Amino acid sequence: MSSQVKHTLLADSIRLAFGTYNVLNGAWMRSETGKVTGILGRNGSGKSCMFRAVMGGLKTQEIFVRVDDEILTGSMKM
Repeated sequence: MSSQVKHTLLADSIRLAFGTYNVLNGAWMRSETGKVTGILGRNGSGKSCMFRAVMGGLKTQEIFVRVDDEILTGSMKM
């Protein structure tokens, strides 16, 4: 068996709005290394925006991101 290190990404309380249009409100996701994570939804439901927000490409009104036990703060460069 492989002794690969497992990591966990948790993004919670994601709130994203463009003007008065709320794209995400209270969205969350959890992903682990070695597992496939899918984000499902209709066209225009915010899947790509959620991914870009978690990766730091979109400025959100609110977001909590944690990798393993480390809370990420500030902006991340893409």
